[in-house]
Amino acid sequence: MSNRVFNVLVVEDDTELSDLIESTFNSKFLQVNVIKAFSRNAAFEILDSEAFFDYVTLDLSIPDIDGSFDTDASNGLAVLGKIIEVSSGTPVLVLTGTSTVDMIQDFLNHSNLTDIWGSGNTRGTIEHLTKSRIGELADKIAQINQEFSSSFNVELVTNTLELPIKHDRLLRVFINSRNASLGIIRQIGGGLSAAKVYSVLVQDVSGRTLHAAICKCGPKEDINSDAKNYHNYINRLKPDATPRILGHLEYAAGDSSGVFYGLAENYETSFFEASLNQEFGGGLMQAIKQMLAPWHQNMRQDQKLIREIRSQLVSDTIAERLIKEFGLTEALNFETMPVICKTSCTHGDFHGENILLDISSQKATLIDYGDVCEGVSIIDPLTLECSFLFHPKTSDALSVWPTETNLENWENLEAFVDGCPFKESIIFCRTWTTELGVGNRELAACLYAYALRQLKYEGTNKEHAISLINTAYRLYQQS
Repeated sequence: MSNRVFNVLVVEDDTELSDLIESTFNSKFLQVNVIKAFSRNAAFEILDSEAFFDYVTLDLSIPDIDGSFDTDASNGLAVLGKIIEVSSGTPVLVLTGTSTVDMIQDFLNHSNLTDIWGSGNTRGTIEHLTKSRIGELADKIAQINQEFSSSFNVELVTNTLELPIKHDRLLRVFINSRNASLGIIRQIGGGLSAAKVYSVLVQDVSGRTLHAAICKCGPKEDINSDAKNYHNYINRLKPDATPRILGHLEYAAGDSSGVFYGLAENYETSFFEASLNQEFGGGLMQAIKQMLAPWHQNMRQDQKLIREIRSQLVSDTIAERLIKEFGLTEALNFETMPVICKTSCTHGDFHGENILLDISSQKATLIDYGDVCEGVSIIDPLTLECSFLFHPKTSDALSVWPTETNLENWENLEAFVDGCPFKESIIFCRTWTTELGVGNRELAACLYAYALRQLKYEGTNKEHAISLINTAYRLYQQS
């Protein structure tokens, strides 16, 4: 289905009224898709199907199943609760047969007054209309059309990139809210999470660039964590090392949100790209290290069990499943071992697509803050090194390296990088890890945690991950 279609869910057991609502939307929108549900259970089934809706109209008094004449307001309230649970960014118009709103007051308290589609007009995310005033519905829908359609005055230049409809909505709303007319969109990386990161060049009608932004779109919980971590942790870094937050959009995209950051420099190259193109040198090495220096200046030394270190990257539940699935029986005892380590704030997902570089000015910036937390400091540079082995962005460069011999000699850096097409980048990461770390036990614990994490992702090289886990065992024994 085209991203340009306005998608509506009509929950109404009265067929005449549902037909009226449908015809009103058809008369006001050029492209609209109306899906109808005539009962609570039918609405539940549609909402559980993960279908995307831009808007919902909801009759409060509906039956629990299709064909029943036993209507009850509790059924409509249950549907409203379901919408808030699975699609909280979707605006809802609640229809009732009486003038009282006491029964939905708790849900109206969840309503937020916001500019849903970036038009400059604010409305409640949950609104109410009595059926006695149904004549006002046409004017309401006309206003919704005006606000929504303004976002489609924005042109998105995506080349061959196909945007998910929820990301399309968020990007258009952001650009529209900036009174801009054009957005040049490029996806950054191809990561393994549900969230996606885009660069967004925002221009007005005259071609003037208003913002060079980074946008992260994805599940609301992930994006909210990203924005929260920015305020709690990223602000500790130097201003020139990180972007500034421009906006956090929580509506217009169902269960998805978007967070937008502005870039002051021309950060067009990722760490991976610079490494693969042999553009990574001493100035950029220093810039990346200085980027995290405020965190590392406050490192503390501590003793932790390997299980505690692993839990930063892999939850206990997932770890238990992976250990069983891949027959990692030695891991059960390994996780009980103690380790002296240094801790600080960590990025938590410090792979090569989350570091953007301005090659000409030799500057670096950091994006994607969903996993930022207090943790073991060497996890970041170790992740940066090991991400070359697992990230989709580098898979084409791994045709001849690493060999089985390279992996068996992981702790011998010279032997490990023999034949590596991005040798200098690997050496940089390993050297940085050594500078920050305490010793081989800490290194073993973090290597184990990172490699175990790779086993949970579809498409990662499981043989590489298991080889690194065996290296971790060996490192610990040698210490």
